[in-house]
Amino acid sequence: MSKRTLSNLLGKEKKNYEENVAKFRKLNENVNVEGNENFPNRLDDDDFPSTSRVALQNLEYDIDSGDDSVFFEDLDVEDVEVDSYSEDRDNNSENAFLLSTWAVRNNIPQNSVDDLLRTLKLMGVEGLPLSARSLLGTSRQNANIKLIPGGEFLYIGIQFYLWGAEFNVLENCEVVNIDIGIDGLKLFKSSNRCLWPILGYVVGSKLGPFTIACFSGMSKPGSVNDFLRDFCEEVRFLRKNGVKVGSNLVCKLFNIRLFSCDAPARAFVTGVKSHTAKNSCSKCTIEGVHTQRRVSFPKQVGDLRSDSSFKNRIDLSYHSLEFKQAESLLESFNFGMVSQFPLEPMHLVDLGVTKKLLQLLIKKGNVTKMNEKLLLLNRFVPSELSQLSRDLDQISNWNSTEFRQFLLYTGIFVLKDCINEDLYYHFLLLHAGIRFLSCEKSFNVESKVANELLKEFVDLFGKIYGDHLISYNVHGLLHLSDCVREFGPLDNFSAYKFKNYMQHLKKIINKPNKILQQMFFRISETLKISDSSKLSKNDLFIIDFNKDEDSYFQCNKGPIKIVELDKETNSFKALLISNLENYFIEPVESMSGLGICIGEILSNVVLISRSDISYKYFCINDRNKLILVPILHNLFRSFL
Repeated sequence: MSKRTLSNLLGKEKKNYEENVAKFRKLNENVNVEGNENFPNRLDDDDFPSTSRVALQNLEYDIDSGDDSVFFEDLDVEDVEVDSYSEDRDNNSENAFLLSTWAVRNNIPQNSVDDLLRTLKLMGVEGLPLSARSLLGTSRQNANIKLIPGGEFLYIGIQFYLWGAEFNVLENCEVVNIDIGIDGLKLFKSSNRCLWPILGYVVGSKLGPFTIACFSGMSKPGSVNDFLRDFCEEVRFLRKNGVKVGSNLVCKLFNIRLFSCDAPARAFVTGVKSHTAKNSCSKCTIEGVHTQRRVSFPKQVGDLRSDSSFKNRIDLSYHSLEFKQAESLLESFNFGMVSQFPLEPMHLVDLGVTKKLLQLLIKKGNVTKMNEKLLLLNRFVPSELSQLSRDLDQISNWNSTEFRQFLLYTGIFVLKDCINEDLYYHFLLLHAGIRFLSCEKSFNVESKVANELLKEFVDLFGKIYGDHLISYNVHGLLHLSDCVREFGPLDNFSAYKFKNYMQHLKKIINKPNKILQQMFFRISETLKISDSSKLSKNDLFIIDFNKDEDSYFQCNKGPIKIVELDKETNSFKALLISNLENYFIEPVESMSGLGICIGEILSNVVLISRSDISYKYFCINDRNKLILVPILHNLFRSFL
């Protein structure tokens, strides 16, 4: 190809690209923050939103007569703007679909996708559009963004998310239970701009959380009632009329199971005192005291709070000034202001108690030796626990998963022989108590034992470090067993799933203006990609005999190390681990109580099928001894 021909081709391509840019700028030069007919500013009983996800479907509810007359309005086909490329993509869609799925999963900026499409066009690839908006099927509807005190607010909805083949599994359920997560997220280091999303999670589903609504402002919302109004009104409708799920739109009963919030967010949405106040415990009426410039709590539990005592304002000092007399919006919609707000384990245990305890321990132990052990451990971390440990000099920068990994897996090894026996025993009380409450098998039958261990931990905490350091979080351990008996193992009501999803929301915001518009468009694009991309990986585990850290398991013959795959029988060849002993005796025997043991590899080779494996080990090789710690994972539910 001559230089002139290439120059003409590039010039023509540039002209076409500039025309497309001008066209899309004209289409999007005005973003409506006042609302539109599809997303009204306020979700009234008789004017709930229809959505673009099923805009061409004729949806009707069998609704009782009353105020809730219409939830979903039928849309005329003429009222829906159809992507100009959609018909072409239906006919020649495979390459476009794969490319759009790649772009959405990897959060590729649209200008980069535009550049890629132009490059592919120059390379002679046919059948692809020239713009990212057409490729990704970006919604042509404006996001319904309204102003509430403190910033902007976008409401998407619960029902909007539950349509689709991925939710066909819910057709076998009597009730669709939803967990709600609410918390704040700072977007940029150089600005106070933050998000306050309302997130949902379908209990028992293998799919991750979804965005119900989101607030954007320079601080938290100025009015909790305005923030939650649309959510409460939709929940009222779904409670009365049911929720339609799956591709067949089967109507099911609907229920909100719980709210997962850290202490500041819980105080905000329930209208009570902050966790720094003397009457701030959300589960009992015990009163803290101001001492040494902090609020400390007694070692015992006070009179338990209940939904009725909350509603009747029995402990008036617990409620914030705004809601001492008036009900909050959540109260007026009959949510359990005590029973549906369990203590949140990620903030209470990992970022609260474990962090505080570890900061105190490193002042009393051999930090150099601890750091050497942490560095050694990085060779043994299984793929399911991908977070590598940083040394204790960086503890102020540790995230919640690092503290969780230290408490449940590595701390028993790192602290041993680095602190005195009394301090080590005190740490084991917390370790054993939280493991009991985190395990599928033991959380129910051992909850009383766990409660006694945590009571002893709190009592000794005051004796060892001082009563003035018994904080809101340390006191909260006394109520954790009750929350577990109500909602299951700690992971069932932990904020980890919501925290991970919030990091995804942060990544899809590529520029500091029109934040909620960006979120709305990216979410609508995500709903178009393959359902398999939304599956949670929490129910998967890795067997990789080429990696030492991924080859230790428990089977019906005992602990094993898998060494290779027998291709003839499609079974695993494995070495037995024998001479098993307790790693510690007190406060409980580690092997019989927690499944934690030490052993040695024997040369005996056995054949093991995948079905024989019950759970996986975090294995630490210490001086030719194997320390085996069961991974607390959804699939690993029993100790043999």
